[in-house]
Amino acid sequence: MARTAGKINQSRVRRWDAEADVVIVGGGGAGLAAGIEARKWGATVIVLEKEKNNRGANSARAAGTFAVESSLQKEKAINYTRDEAFRQAVAYSHWLNNVPLVRKIIDISAGTIDWLLKHGVQFKDVTGIWADCPQTWHLFVGDPTRQPHFLPVLTKAAGKSGVKILYRTPATGLIADSKGRVIGVEAETDRQPVKIRARGGVILASGGFGANKEMLKKYTRWNERFKNYGCRSNTGDGIRMAEALGANLEGMDVLLMSQVRKDAPGELWVPSVQAYLFVDKDGERVVDESLQNVWTEMGNVILRQKDHTLIVIFDEDSRNALINTGSKVSFHIFWWEGKRATKLDEEMETGLKRGFIKKAPTIRELARAVRLDPETLENTVARYNQSCDKKYDEMYLKDPRFLEPVRKTPFYAMVCDRPEYYVTLGGAGINAHCQVLDSNKNVMPGLYAVGNDAGGMWIGCYNPYMSGGCLGFALNSGRIAGENAAAEALH
Repeated sequence: MARTAGKINQSRVRRWDAEADVVIVGGGGAGLAAGIEARKWGATVIVLEKEKNNRGANSARAAGTFAVESSLQKEKAINYTRDEAFRQAVAYSHWLNNVPLVRKIIDISAGTIDWLLKHGVQFKDVTGIWADCPQTWHLFVGDPTRQPHFLPVLTKAAGKSGVKILYRTPATGLIADSKGRVIGVEAETDRQPVKIRARGGVILASGGFGANKEMLKKYTRWNERFKNYGCRSNTGDGIRMAEALGANLEGMDVLLMSQVRKDAPGELWVPSVQAYLFVDKDGERVVDESLQNVWTEMGNVILRQKDHTLIVIFDEDSRNALINTGSKVSFHIFWWEGKRATKLDEEMETGLKRGFIKKAPTIRELARAVRLDPETLENTVARYNQSCDKKYDEMYLKDPRFLEPVRKTPFYAMVCDRPEYYVTLGGAGINAHCQVLDSNKNVMPGLYAVGNDAGGMWIGCYNPYMSGGCLGFALNSGRIAGENAAAEALH
């Protein structure tokens, strides 16, 4: 774990190894946005990236970004407004999020789309994570899982604008003067310590702590079985450095996750994102399964379960329909409504051999196969089938179009005990200028936090109604911090 420096007197730094108006810790989407914006206002910029490249950044896997009232939305006659987005965002978090910050992020988001277009980023569509949510997700060209477009383009734009990126240069601590102002960063290059002065400020953009097991255990309900979809190099460096200087931390318990069994090969994970019958380890139904269309909230559901486990129950009719007719659920861009799982038949055998899928001729035998109480599961399935027959779910009010009975033998159970998570969403508390705040909510001069190093945007859960909001927050908070740090250096 990286060491962090406390407050020291500037006079004790006899020699700075490098200087810039703005120093940024982390070279992902948030850090690059901050650097490009700071350069726009005339500041010199150094970005410290600990890896040999920035391909491991959260934004390397981003499919798109959030915006409201953008030029691309207007071209498609999408009339969702900034006011509507703001009302929805604060209502979703019960006004517990950083309201001024939320408003500012939403208000500048349209301009960020034009800013990205100017720097060469291309878009292919504007949509939502699922069919019925606001169309705020501006999708980049290409497939982020195979041929990422966005981050390489933004990296090139940063270099062209004059941003200096130092790879294999991890930041190890913050340097503050006797008055508490952050004036620089300690780092390592070629295993040699260096001190880099920041005249206008330091911006923390290291991507959160999704790869730091100690922090995950301390702050979230993570466990060892969770599958890490991204964030493999994000060990909380920026957050820990801010905390060492007395920063207030906010929203540290929020994970962007889903219940999907993503370690299943090929298309075998697809049944775990359908709106089939879900039960807990006691064999009881625990959720309106049509919540699959709001998959981040399904992640919250599994966090509440014993051993973080849900079990999907479905029958032969449902399996055949998924293969021949297609999915009724859209798991954002990776599995859309109507897509057929044509390889599921052969891949089911893999699941059966590995043991996380069970098959049986009766519900009672299926219960024994997955170690559920047979009578409980039989009663659960019987009650659920009655709801399907009536097309009314008196228990959880499930959308009737997803009420499909479990009657056709053989029956299947898929154990979802390997949920995936994407990124952490909490960090240093900030104000609407992205300045870091201390435990008394006072500004810590010279220090900014952006993207997944900053807290306050998301409370309790990622807001899926703000499609693309994770990257949207990273880019927009980066631009805000970059402008403010540059102004501080050049005023």
